[in-house]
Amino acid sequence: MELNLVFEFIPSLKEVLSKEDTDKIEILDIEKFVLLEHKERADILSKLLGDKKSELFLKHFEKLFTIENQKKAFMKWLDEDHEIKPEYREDIITRLSWLKETLSPKELKRYCEELDEIRIGAKVTVKEAENILKLSKEARKAKEIMDKGGSKADYENTSNAYKKYIEYLKKDPKK
Repeated sequence: MELNLVFEFIPSLKEVLSKEDTDKIEILDIEKFVLLEHKERADILSKLLGDKKSELFLKHFEKLFTIENQKKAFMKWLDEDHEIKPEYREDIITRLSWLKETLSPKELKRYCEELDEIRIGAKVTVKEAENILKLSKEARKAKEIMDKGGSKADYENTSNAYKKYIEYLKKDPKK
C-alpha cells in the first residue's frame, strides 16, 4: 500500500497537510505503519509532524480501518485479480460477508494471509468444507446403522465417498 492510496481514500487529508508535511510522512513504510497499534503510530507521527497534525492525520487515517472500508479494500483487491478461479472468488466474498467488526492490524494481517491462501487454492473453500462435513456425517451415520445390524455395503459406500473426496482435495494441484 502506498501513501498515495491513503490519500485516495481520504483526499481531505492532503489538503490539511502542507507539502512539507506530506514529504515528511512519505518516508513511512505504510505497510508496516498500518500494522502498528495506535500509540505506536501516534509516537512516530508526533516526531514527524508534531502533536496537533499527527492527531489530525491519525483521526483520518484510522477511519480507513472501519469494517466497511476494509471490505471495500478487499473487494478492490479481489476485482483486480483477474486470474482467480470463480469458486475461490465466491468463497472469499462469502468470507467477507461474515465480517462484522473492524479488524485490528494484527487480525487484518492474518486475514489477508488467509484470503491469499484461498486465492491461490492452498486452503479449502467454504463449499469444500461443507462437503467434507456432509460426507463425514453420512459415513458416521452409516457406521452407526451398520453397528446396529444395518448394511455394511452402505457404510463402505459412504466411507469410500468421503475418503475419495479427501484424496481428490489432496491431489488437486491448487490444494
